Amino acid sequence: MTREQDDLAAFSEIRAVVSWVLTQLTTFEPPMEQLGDYVPASTFLGFPRRAKLLHLGDVWRLGIFLMNKEGMLFRAGDNTRVVETSHIQHVSTYRTERYELMDAAFRGGFPVGSVVNFNASPVLVDVDSLARPSGPLFSRGPHAFVRWRTGASDDDAVSVADYMTERLELLLNPPEGATDKF
Repeated sequence: MTREQDDLAAFSEIRAVVSWVLTQLTTFEPPMEQLGDYVPASTFLGFPRRAKLLHLGDVWRLGIFLMNKEGMLFRAGDNTRVVETSHIQHVSTYRTERYELMDAAFRGGFPVGSVVNFNASPVLVDVDSLARPSGPLFSRGPHAFVRWRTGASDDDAVSVADYMTERLELLLNPPEGATDKF
């Protein structure tokens, strides 16, 4: 096979896996998370505006990927859980930043208790993107692979079918205690 034929075969493999996963998700309807866009604090006409998260849609978490109802993939970025933060004790810089994110999600109108993902980036699923080894998805020969962690080498990658199947199974059948709330 030529390089172009290999890339096209890998692209077809990804589209088939994504389509199958989307069918499973829409059939079994596991809980979804929220996708948001972080708008930092600013001033407008001299009035301060607090940071806020804007709602972009609902997604399912599949490891390093988020998938919306149209089958579009995003690389997961940061997330926070929505809580009403009436009184914040500034214990540490990290906790203060986390409370500010929770508050931004609350002011964005997300339901209390939901998980909001932000700083997520779209994953391009096309023949040209697969041939460039910069993203989480790439092709090697006629097959597609996932770099499941930042800095992973191509040798540490997992086939896209195996990765998505495992993540789908964890979403549909979470281990006991994984979804308990504290």
